[in-house]
Amino acid sequence: MNSRPEWRTKTGFLLAALGSAIGLGNIWRFPYIAYRNGGGAFLVPYLVALFIVGVPLLMLEFGLGHHFRRAFPQSLGRVHSRFSWIGWWSVSFVMFGIVAYYGVVIAWCACYLVFSITQPWGELAAVNNYFDQSFLGAFDNGEPFAIYTSEGGFRLGDFRWWVVIALTCVWAINWLITRRELQRGVELANRVFIPALVVITLVLVVWSWGFDGAQAGRELYLRPEWSRVFEAQTWIDAFSQIFFTLSLGFGIMVAYASYLPRDADIPTSAFLASIGNCLFSLVAGLAVFSAIGLLAHEQGIDLRAFQDRKAEIESLEAAARTDGTSEEVADRLATLREAQQDGSEFEQQMRSFGLVFKTYPAITTRMGPIAGPLFGALFFLSLLVAGVSSSISIIEAFLSSLTDQFGWGRARCAAVLSACGFLCGLVFCSQAGLFWLDLVDHFITTYGLVLVAICEALIVGWLFPAHRLRSHLDENHVFRFGNTLSVLMRLLITSILMLTWMGLARYQPDSLASAMGRFALVAGGIILWIDQHWLDFNIRIVIPALLIFLLDQALIEEFRQPYGGYPAEAVVCIGLGWLLGTLLIGVGLSRIPSISDVHAEGQDVT
Repeated sequence: MNSRPEWRTKTGFLLAALGSAIGLGNIWRFPYIAYRNGGGAFLVPYLVALFIVGVPLLMLEFGLGHHFRRAFPQSLGRVHSRFSWIGWWSVSFVMFGIVAYYGVVIAWCACYLVFSITQPWGELAAVNNYFDQSFLGAFDNGEPFAIYTSEGGFRLGDFRWWVVIALTCVWAINWLITRRELQRGVELANRVFIPALVVITLVLVVWSWGFDGAQAGRELYLRPEWSRVFEAQTWIDAFSQIFFTLSLGFGIMVAYASYLPRDADIPTSAFLASIGNCLFSLVAGLAVFSAIGLLAHEQGIDLRAFQDRKAEIESLEAAARTDGTSEEVADRLATLREAQQDGSEFEQQMRSFGLVFKTYPAITTRMGPIAGPLFGALFFLSLLVAGVSSSISIIEAFLSSLTDQFGWGRARCAAVLSACGFLCGLVFCSQAGLFWLDLVDHFITTYGLVLVAICEALIVGWLFPAHRLRSHLDENHVFRFGNTLSVLMRLLITSILMLTWMGLARYQPDSLASAMGRFALVAGGIILWIDQHWLDFNIRIVIPALLIFLLDQALIEEFRQPYGGYPAEAVVCIGLGWLLGTLLIGVGLSRIPSISDVHAEGQDVT
């Protein structure tokens, strides 16, 4: 076998890691979730989550790949052979799930790059309906396309051929990059993509700074509403966003670190990659919230008052579900909902994909015949570059797993994977594609990635074990785990434990489970200061506990009502079925003998 390829430079590796982490989620998902959670109120838990979960888990994945110099499945298999299926499942649902629909979203961006210039929706009032109806065909006369009917079962509807054509181009680009050797493919592409993406984003920030109403948008973004900071959902969303934005549990960072030379500085690289990714999100948010401010200004909406009414409505509705609705509460809700009616169209544009494919087209239409198309083209070009840089990293994670396990050639693997990804993505190009995408994304990101990360933290924390990983991280790096950093991290972790204790004491004071949880939190804090290194404690206890909590909350909501209001049959068959299908692929691949096993058997026979 040939020697393992390596990154040409440490900068090349860092740019590749940033290329994987910086994607559509930084420019679209981060601002959308920040807006949903009150803007600046989201930034406080987001930054806490960066250091509590983001940096330690990224160190874990970098260290695991660098220590074993293998892709994710093989690295877990080196800890113990029974765990390789977990790695295979991860790279399988990422390859045949996430990148399959991710490629379609990139194709939408490619289409809207053209649409931002041609503006086929015509009048400003038609922007919202154009995306849902004319472009995707996902709504018919204002009603969602029926993906499941009691008479005919599942329906896909017609293919949107402009999306299929764009998807073909996206996968052709993915294939052209990943088929080349590491240094001339992924590394070279990210050396171009990441600087270009940073420059385009900075241009957008500067350009949007002077928009009418931009100041109000930035104030919403940068000034926390402290009452929202302490809401449980804000913290759940913040930790979820950190988890997903750093590509944790994807297997990508393990594969990338496996290509590093032996003397690589892993902790410094993890700090730079995680902080660089989140810094990009924060900067990109300035452009997005400036644009939100412009849209609100054009529609005569006071952003802060609108957000306050929205938060009060959600609070009263939650209280009503628990304690019932009194006449006073009902009257207050009716008053608030009436006041929000004027902003119903604005709120629709802030939801999920509406932030990208409705808000920005509306803004560019208002900006005039020259500035509007140019601003829109720059924005969708940034999304296109961010999307491709992330998609090639996902393919690389699966590709490196195949070459490590079976010794297959890179070019052949890249061609097969690109063809499979394209075929899997076709279902998301149909009229039902938006709803299939929503369901598959929900199950993979909410359950698949979280389950893999829990297993990863427990395996490395308790069986590898964690102190062995830390010893490896300490071997070759400039930035060492000194006493100052140790004290700061312990203080931060202790603060989180105290806030959690206070939350349990406040919301569930008489619950036996709450009492046991509070006792465990106190015991954990004592162990942290007496016996445990902060990184070991994070990997062994904090990260699994937080992820189990996120999983628990998701399951409670799942059983309360079907996700997104979809029929229960669609939720189970499409969402859960797709996730279980990738599990079967992962288990099947883990059962195939590796090339090293075949060679060993041949030597035994000889």
